Amino acid sequence: MTHRLPGARVVLLLAAVTLAGWLAWGPDRVVAADAGAWNRWAVSSTNTMVLPTAPVWFRAWIRVPDAMAGMSGPDLWRDSMTMTLRGLPGPVVVMINGRRILETRDISATEPRRFKVPRGSFEKGLFNTVVLGVDGAVARSGLVHPPLIAGYFDEVRLDRPWSITSQTPTEAELAAV
Repeated sequence: MTHRLPGARVVLLLAAVTLAGWLAWGPDRVVAADAGAWNRWAVSSTNTMVLPTAPVWFRAWIRVPDAMAGMSGPDLWRDSMTMTLRGLPGPVVVMINGRRILETRDISATEPRRFKVPRGSFEKGLFNTVVLGVDGAVARSGLVHPPLIAGYFDEVRLDRPWSITSQTPTEAELAAV
């Protein structure tokens, strides 16, 4: 499916997972004038690619059930959203739709850490952009363990291909689509 983003950027998205009302997307490739800006990244412990020694950004999309988006729906559902990360040494930044929801560091590969996703982070009816920022000089292997987003009833592993860039994402690249 091709989708036009603000700024005339055209992104080819590949549908990856549908689970209990959740639809998660991972990008296949960017096809625009600056096609080298975002590249495909396979989330896998067998991935042999090494990150550049600079800040690096990973991006994927997820669509959540309406009851978990915005400020509507049962409080228990909206207030139960978490993200679990593992294997990310050094500083880690997590953004959903351009909103910084987490800044931490040194997340162990053997001891996953669960973080609260603030109410209202996800937008209803849209593919929400999830972005992880790491320091490539410290997290040399990159994203090798898929993040997990969980709600009160269900969870989804973001184990599809992600996009990766060493350029600071623009506002348009962080927005829900």
